[in-house]
Amino acid sequence: MSKNMQQEKSLLNINLNAKRGEDESFSDYKIRLAQNNKLLKIYRLSGRKQFKTMFPEGVDYTMFDAQPENTESNG
Repeated sequence: MSKNMQQEKSLLNINLNAKRGEDESFSDYKIRLAQNNKLLKIYRLSGRKQFKTMFPEGVDYTMFDAQPENTESNG
């Protein structure tokens, strides 16, 4: 495997498979699909180079834990 291909795989530390895992609950599966869709949307809108600069360490599901669910402001 080339060095460039290894870098591309390390950029995405997520499971992009649309198939539900055997040990994955249905609610976890739905959450994972929603998170994948958000990441893919960012990737498609920004492009590969911009995505790499935005996430130099790569992406995984822990980045969603730090974000609040609703960011609506009343005021």
